[in-house]
Amino acid sequence: MGSFLSGCVFFLPVIAAGILSRLYAWKKVPGVPAKTVFPFWNVSPGKKTFFLAGGAILGGVLLQAPVLLLGLLQQGLFRKLAIHLPPQEKVTQIMNVLESADPVPGLFLLLIPPLLFAPLAEELFFRLILFETLRKVWKENGAIWASVFLFAVLHGSVSAFLPLILVGFVCQKVFLKSRSLLASVLLHFSFNLTSFLLLLWKCRS
Repeated sequence: MGSFLSGCVFFLPVIAAGILSRLYAWKKVPGVPAKTVFPFWNVSPGKKTFFLAGGAILGGVLLQAPVLLLGLLQQGLFRKLAIHLPPQEKVTQIMNVLESADPVPGLFLLLIPPLLFAPLAEELFFRLILFETLRKVWKENGAIWASVFLFAVLHGSVSAFLPLILVGFVCQKVFLKSRSLLASVLLHFSFNLTSFLLLLWKCRS
């Protein structure tokens, strides 16, 4: 229950502030289409939307392979350097829930913030607001890497730092290529879901 409440307290204000800031920016520029300032569903209806959503969801699943490989390489490097890190917080949370008398409600509550709130909040902040702000100061590549680096750092997981760099970079590139926040949100959602299922399988085995 604690992780659910903390997720709500952290992510929901970010989503609300992000949406309000984009609406405020839109009002300041009269005559500009809303999708220019807030490109969430920036696709034409019909098959294009279907393929965009399907491709993004599939991309999140396929992203697991390079992320897992990068994670293994990072773990090997840490072992060589004799750096010992605690297990990821999410692994500990899943283990605690699985050891409870009725794990299903706990797993459901544990799942809601990273699946429903985190993808929208993080993509809205890092891929749109932060990136667009940094791009006014630096060139596009500099803004991409700065937002990706902050995305990894603010997750606060040293053991997942390089994988998070890769995830952030792919999400940023998908957003820039599609100009649709929907695509990066769905990719992020799909990646988080498959990550959770893999962690659940690992903890139960």
